[in-house]
Amino acid sequence: MNKMDIKMICSFIATGKNIEHILHIIVNYEEYGYDPGEEVNGTTALICACEHKQHMVANALIKTGKSRPECVNKHGSTALMNACKQNMPDIAIQLIETGKSMPGQTDKNGFTALMYACRTKMHDVAICLIMTGESKPEYVNAFGQSALTYAHIKKIRYDVIEMLMEFMNQDQ
Repeated sequence: MNKMDIKMICSFIATGKNIEHILHIIVNYEEYGYDPGEEVNGTTALICACEHKQHMVANALIKTGKSRPECVNKHGSTALMNACKQNMPDIAIQLIETGKSMPGQTDKNGFTALMYACRTKMHDVAICLIMTGESKPEYVNAFGQSALTYAHIKKIRYDVIEMLMEFMNQDQ
């Protein structure tokens, strides 16, 4: 088989077609000459899988240990941000546990993974992000909103709001 590249992998992920074949390639990446951490034009297969809510593909990529969750695409987004935006709590937790997920990264509109986690009411992910100490709850995005604002708007669990408020009070 010809060498698989990220453009081909991402096009399959985006369309949702041939997912079983993609999973086989990821699991057997060395045999296919595929690099799970390859970055082209500011994206990786992991960022793409999270953006298109492909749980099984994202999980398989993370399990290779070579998926490079620290990569940032041309929009400033990471796989962690996309997992939070797409309400993929299991994948978000796995990414946080890698220690390489860049929880403090902001995208082109100033959103952080924590803001997305609060917007999608992913309570446990929000707590994990706060606990990393890198999630920057005090940040305000281009729309003047913080993670605390989204937590209030979405009526996220009170313990998350309390943690966010405690963190904000520490900085003053």
